[in-house]
Amino acid sequence: MRRLALLTSTLSLTLGPAQAQEPAAAPDRDPEAMAALDTMGASMRRLRSFAVHADITSEEVLKSGQKLQFGGTVDMAVRRPDGLLAAIQSDRAGRKFFYDGKTFTVLAPKLGYYAAFQAPPTLRETMRVAAEQYGIEIPLADLFSWGEDRDQVEAIRTAFRVGSDVVNGASCTHYAVRQPLVDWQIWINEAGDSLPCKLVITDRRDAAMPQYTAVYRWTRSMRFAADHFRFAPPRGAYEIAIAAGAGKEGK
Repeated sequence: MRRLALLTSTLSLTLGPAQAQEPAAAPDRDPEAMAALDTMGASMRRLRSFAVHADITSEEVLKSGQKLQFGGTVDMAVRRPDGLLAAIQSDRAGRKFFYDGKTFTVLAPKLGYYAAFQAPPTLRETMRVAAEQYGIEIPLADLFSWGEDRDQVEAIRTAFRVGSDVVNGASCTHYAVRQPLVDWQIWINEAGDSLPCKLVITDRRDAAMPQYTAVYRWTRSMRFAADHFRFAPPRGAYEIAIAAGAGKEGK
């Protein structure tokens, strides 16, 4: 979700029998919407040992303007402050990420290659290093730390409540947010946990406005074995060097 910090549609979505309408005088930053985002961020930060599954849909725009849609999943196990195991499976590729408090490893299972770097002692700092120094985007990274980086919050131009919806059987409140170059919509669980149910990001840099969608399922309390996050090379896998300085400008 680091896309939100870089970029972060239209609100003519159907909610039940009625058509969603943007408020005639939509406040730039509606206090209710901003408070809901802060509450979601606080709920995320309170999670200490948990798992999340996300069903992902992304769009790619061809030079002709035609859109292609691709599906995938993300499965993550997290133990704060020093444990991460993430598996990404898409229509085109698969990756696994391992972090055990000392080393961060990326594995391409189908290709049989892996690469690693010595990591900081916390997951938060490791996600920053992975992005800025190695150009590695860890799934859902911004969700995990939402609210800690006030610059990220201050980048919000507009935010308002759209309505209510049901996602995976849960009642969720739907909010629309605009940041420079990106729009995003977030559905937040109306139950006490206030965790995100669904996220849609629209990239306004492209006239075709491609979207990225993630629908989440959370397991809030998990127990992991001591070596759960430690990487063990699969048989036949080869280690390759990972180049520092691969991060994109502005990340």
